[in-house]
Amino acid sequence: MKKLFFAFAFLLGSLSAMAKPDPIDIQFGPWVTKVTETSFTVLWTTKTDNLGWIEATDDMYKSWKKCDVKSFYQTFAGRWEFGKLHCVTVTGLEKGKQYRYRVCGKKVVDDSLEQDLVFGIDKCTAAFSIKTFDGSKQDCHFSMVNDIHCNTDAFSSLMSQVNADSTDFVLLNGDIATAGNYETDSLIFYEVKPIGKLLKKVPVMYSRGNHEGRGNNWQALYKIFPTVTPGQFYYTFRQGPVAFLVLDAGETKPAVAKSYVGTPAYEKYLAEELEWARSAVKSSEFADAPVKICIIHVPMTGASDALDYNTQSWMKDNFIPFLNETGIKLMLNAHTHKYRVIEAGETYGNQFPMIINGRCDRMQVDVDARKIHINVFNTSGEKVHAYDVAL
Repeated sequence: MKKLFFAFAFLLGSLSAMAKPDPIDIQFGPWVTKVTETSFTVLWTTKTDNLGWIEATDDMYKSWKKCDVKSFYQTFAGRWEFGKLHCVTVTGLEKGKQYRYRVCGKKVVDDSLEQDLVFGIDKCTAAFSIKTFDGSKQDCHFSMVNDIHCNTDAFSSLMSQVNADSTDFVLLNGDIATAGNYETDSLIFYEVKPIGKLLKKVPVMYSRGNHEGRGNNWQALYKIFPTVTPGQFYYTFRQGPVAFLVLDAGETKPAVAKSYVGTPAYEKYLAEELEWARSAVKSSEFADAPVKICIIHVPMTGASDALDYNTQSWMKDNFIPFLNETGIKLMLNAHTHKYRVIEAGETYGNQFPMIINGRCDRMQVDVDARKIHINVFNTSGEKVHAYDVAL
């Protein structure tokens, strides 16, 4: 049934895309992620194999032909790659600066002769704009959603509330999709497409949920949301006064659970993640930030099952003492589908508040020199919760 559901959803997405002709055969995209002070990464898919690239310029006023335009390709082992999923990083940029970019490509017309590929003509989309992150900025503004579980209507409603001009990034804190036999196209349909018009100019940062580690082909998620930590879902980034530590709790069930399909290796994974985190927080980008926020889908509150290995309990016992030492001001969680505030020192040894966002709600987070201000909105745009952290 799940396979049929994913296939039907993908078919609807494909028919919608086919209704709008595109000069370079784009199936979906572009969207921007893995943003830093000096780079950003653009992804898109095409219906057929393409050699794709990104053209970018920092000139916001001249016509494209008169700008100083640079081209960036997806390369591997010394060659430009071509295919249907495209992931190109634009580098050598300046912090906090607005850039224009456009997606370019040419179809693979004939690949029957391996040393004599035939490509179509070069074509490009219209230009879009994106701004790099800036650690010297005095404030930070982002929207967080989680636990959508394939409810694309709710996801779209929440994203329609976001003001692109005053939002630094959108944060997906896990379980946007749900357990299944994941394919790249179906993941894009659920995880990316509902963000809508924001995609082309507002970065999307990602934190993996436990459901997104289940089923088959779960590795495909990293292909659509790569991070600055090669091959891993945990990473750090900085925007304005805030250093973010994004962690991955993996699964939440005992090792014998069917969700693992007999392939659990989370104990080793989390131990390696902890060692990475100990090193990552020593970087000047993180250590010098006046505000530090930890993002993780699963709350570090332990679990009732003490008879078998459980990642949730392991994270509480091993990560919270470490995080207390790093000066974390706030942890943002998801997973339980209910809003909850766990105050500092309340139960779990945490010296910082832990806020769990409810299912299909949008958390708006605004940070300045005085406080972290949080408002939570439902799909109708009604404010349902508020919380402040004094700095």
